[in-house]
Amino acid sequence: MNSKASHPSQAPGRRPEQGLPPGAAAGILGAINPFVNIETATGGSVDLIMTIDAVVVGAKGTKIVAAFQDVATHVHIDYMEQLPLYWMASAQLKGAISPNQAWTRYRSDDDAFHLNVNEDITLAHDSGGWSVPSYDCEQYSVWIGFGLGTAGDVRPAFAVDCSPMDQRQVTVAGYELYRSNGAESLGSPVAASQDHWTLIPGESYQLAFDASGVGLLRAVSAS
Repeated sequence: MNSKASHPSQAPGRRPEQGLPPGAAAGILGAINPFVNIETATGGSVDLIMTIDAVVVGAKGTKIVAAFQDVATHVHIDYMEQLPLYWMASAQLKGAISPNQAWTRYRSDDDAFHLNVNEDITLAHDSGGWSVPSYDCEQYSVWIGFGLGTAGDVRPAFAVDCSPMDQRQVTVAGYELYRSNGAESLGSPVAASQDHWTLIPGESYQLAFDASGVGLLRAVSAS
């Protein structure tokens, strides 16, 4: 059940070690149709998954499979339009089938909002990061992070486990395409050993797989 928020050229495998450059996040939604074109010369299909990479201060996060894409010839993805980025939080009661989750659209790392995941737990975010309230950790498991999708169907993409009264900074590093290992499902953790390519939000890219299946990502003009 979703609760609405209230508002007060890269080589294979490379990933950013820090968040977006100063001022970059604020301009993300102003970018003109950032895309990734993907093509393959392998003669077969290349199977990919989409997730989010983020920088977490003082903790580790988990990348989660949020979407799939098969590439048999050529694929064009307007990734920020087809898979918009959302702040996301989740709280699962012990013994419950599924968690309660809430989300709000990401605009910058400094977004200010509250997410009510249930009647007992409301998480806040501002320029200082996330503020987690007191809650019964024997009864609930809680995480914060990011999701991808549309307003009515947002899938978890990056999660950081929480404890009561946590103060946590989580900033976007980029969208990430991973080569599928064939065993993933939506919502499963991403295997870190797989080939992957990072898309900095707002930038456009060409990802080409040669006949041997090696993928090379390069930045291109969105014009």
